Amino acid sequence: MLERTDKLLSLTLIVNTLVHALATALVTAIAINTFGNHQRVITIAAAAVAFVLIVFAEITPKFIGATYLEHITLPTSFVFKPLMDITKPVIWFVNLVVSEILKILRIKTGKHTQEQRVSPEGNYARSYWKAAIHVVKEQEHLAEPVRPGKNFGRKRDDVKGADRSTESVGLDGGN
Repeated sequence: MLERTDKLLSLTLIVNTLVHALATALVTAIAINTFGNHQRVITIAAAAVAFVLIVFAEITPKFIGATYLEHITLPTSFVFKPLMDITKPVIWFVNLVVSEILKILRIKTGKHTQEQRVSPEGNYARSYWKAAIHVVKEQEHLAEPVRPGKNFGRKRDDVKGADRSTESVGLDGGN
């Protein structure tokens, strides 16, 4: 599957877009049936679906994928391979339209850009470090980060002004 990343990417984006559109339409229809056809109902339904999709269909899966890439690759291939076979005509048509648009925009694709493509390992590393940087930035807002300093690993009794309620400083647990 990885030799044709364009087809895999197309499948992922097609399914993702269809799920988003269907979820939005379904939740909006249910909200209108339940609470009536009011602008406020439609706005709240759309906002709720957007939040759920962003959290559970976008951000969380990407963090999981970047963190556990090796663990999820094989199980997801059992889902993606049959989906690629079933949706082959749709993927072909979408890729045809996209390639024509790229030609009109004079954007080179295929063999001409092979040296510019990022390997799966490079893509994983970039995703991992982006996620790690994001987590670190978020943690900096919540609390002062723990950084090993000159007192790292020393007994608390040796550190001037230290809180004596714990045994040691550092990762060794006082050993």
